Amino acid sequence: MHNIVNLRQISIRCLATFFSIVIFSILIAAQSPNTATVIVSVVDQNVAVVQGANISVVNTANGSFRDAVSGSEGSATIAALSLTGTYKVSVTKTGFSDDDVTGLYFTRG
Repeated sequence: MHNIVNLRQISIRCLATFFSIVIFSILIAAQSPNTATVIVSVVDQNVAVVQGANISVVNTANGSFRDAVSGSEGSATIAALSLTGTYKVSVTKTGFSDDDVTGLYFTRG
C-alpha cells in the first residue's frame, strides 16, 4: 500500500513552433521507508495526453537518474527513488520544446 506524501500540480507551458508539452502533474508516493515513486503525466497545450514523451528524473545531489517514456495515457511511473536529495524532472519529445521542473524533494509521510 502506498502513502501519498505530496501532490504538486505543475502547469509549465513549453512553447514550440506548433505544439507544447505541459508536465501536468507529479504524484509522489512513499514506496518504503527510504524510497518514493513518482508518476508524471504529460499533456499538450490543449490538455490532450502526450504519448511517447521521454521523461528523466535526476537526483541533483548525486547524479543518479531514471528514465521512462509516457504511455498511451500520457503518464509514466518511476519507482524506488531515494528520499535524499532534490530532483529535476525533464520531459522531451520530437516536435515539442523541452521542459524541466527542478527543486522537487520527497518526504516520509
